[in-house]
Amino acid sequence: MIRKELAVVIILLFVGSNSLAVISSIAQNSGETDISTNEDTYYYGNFERYLLPQHLSLVIPDYNIVPYFNIGPKSQNIMSLQPIISDWPMFGHDIYHTGRCSYNTNKNLGQTFWLFETEIGALSSPVIADDETIYIGSITLDAVYPNGTLKWSHSNITLETAPAIDDNGTIYCGNVRSDYHHFNAIYPNGTTKWCVYINRVIGSPVIAGDGTIIAPESVDNKIVALYPSNGTRKWEFLTNDYIYSSPAIGLDGTIYCGCHDGNIYALNPNGTLRWKYLTGAWVHGSPSIGIDGTVYCGSDDGYLYAIDPANGTMKWRLLIGESYASPTIDLEGTLYIGVWEKKFYAINPNGTIKWSFDTSPGKVWGSTAALSGDGTLYFGTCDLEWSGGVEIIALWINGTVKWRRPLDTVFSSPAISRNGIVYIGSRTSMGDGYLNAFGPLDPNAPSAPTIQGQSQGKIKKEYSYNFSSNDPLDKDVWYYISWGDETVQDWFGPYPSGEKVTLPHRWELKGTFKIEARAKNTDNLWGPYGTLDVTMPFSYDIPFQQFWMRVLERFPNAFPILRFLLEFN
Repeated sequence: MIRKELAVVIILLFVGSNSLAVISSIAQNSGETDISTNEDTYYYGNFERYLLPQHLSLVIPDYNIVPYFNIGPKSQNIMSLQPIISDWPMFGHDIYHTGRCSYNTNKNLGQTFWLFETEIGALSSPVIADDETIYIGSITLDAVYPNGTLKWSHSNITLETAPAIDDNGTIYCGNVRSDYHHFNAIYPNGTTKWCVYINRVIGSPVIAGDGTIIAPESVDNKIVALYPSNGTRKWEFLTNDYIYSSPAIGLDGTIYCGCHDGNIYALNPNGTLRWKYLTGAWVHGSPSIGIDGTVYCGSDDGYLYAIDPANGTMKWRLLIGESYASPTIDLEGTLYIGVWEKKFYAINPNGTIKWSFDTSPGKVWGSTAALSGDGTLYFGTCDLEWSGGVEIIALWINGTVKWRRPLDTVFSSPAISRNGIVYIGSRTSMGDGYLNAFGPLDPNAPSAPTIQGQSQGKIKKEYSYNFSSNDPLDKDVWYYISWGDETVQDWFGPYPSGEKVTLPHRWELKGTFKIEARAKNTDNLWGPYGTLDVTMPFSYDIPFQQFWMRVLERFPNAFPILRFLLEFN
């Protein structure tokens, strides 16, 4: 035994104590959740299951597609007969805001693929171009390579909602800034195509089949249509209040948009009013359109409305709670939406609840779910009090959990790439922002770091740990270390592949801690976690020791052996 341990034994024997209970702590939960491997049950790639309704039966040569469904980056959206060139070109994926795609995410187990830090909190929803560039807004518009590194950044653009990408790759976005009233068309290389005056764009723009850009001029209470060539106004429609909603476009070109005056507006393609439906409160959320043309939209009165597109009459309404999100719609017409009351709902096309899921502790505010081809729903939760516990959640379409991962507060809606990567924005309590990528790790990423060092020890004593990771392509690596006690060593490096890196650490409290380490290489490919459990089982800061310290101070010549063992000189 070492000296202090002998000292403790002597003290305990001296006072007649029989034993000392050693308190052990509960090990950290890794958060991993088993997922179903039954790919057939909810796989949406079964072409024979989804037949085109008779009234939409159209013959389109040279496309092997699922009707009203996006298959691959060069697929076609049969509702508008317009090609969907990009992976996820706008809010809600398409002009109907269905929120669904055909991309398979079965291999996505919720691992962090990478993080990209934005200038401020990322309230904007990401969109994905044909070349897999991801665009996300904060105080700038950032173009991010698929490996999570910055391609370019465009200043003077502050976004809270998703931009939109046309078939040529041009990005359209407005500003929420009160001092910069402009709407922008940006080339894929980051240069400006044109910039025109629009008094704040809070909702996302949408691109019609002929290329016309439809956007809310939020503060001036207008829905405007812009020519894509130069941004001049094609028409404008005046509402009675602010517009936070993103317009959606139906099969016949009708434009649907919610408004702060409580109305859901239907406009003809030339900008004239077709009808409007008055809900019981403000309409912040954006409409979604079903395959039969039914318009679905939530209201601040807590109801989800289903509106007949022909005449603007209500088919049904369902009280679910307040939400800024839009309903996601699968091919069978089931609606999926999260609400502020910590619930996520699946709703049948007739307006009855199919199932509900408790999102506690987080609430769903503006995160519209993304539906993958394998039948997984992805959405984020938020907490305006910043008390923690918010997540990105992956649910199967029967309402069971695929996986849940901790995340900063989310107002962003996710987007899914052709490679099954899920992207979503987040914001910390300090205002920092991130674009988060979840998905299967790249085979060329570095290995899980090996961790060598003490697995047992004492608190308040420093120990050294060695970390080492090998890169398949022998590239230099950076390391990220979480010590399991709420302290981290953020990315540091680079170091040659395979080289041992030594770091010291000390634990201040008793317990069992999981050291977690990751490595990334110069291509920003993140590898898996390596772990080591460390137990700090014993503390000598006990009343007995304090008592004997006072005794030894009072009697400087007494108990020489005990004085030596306690290192009291």
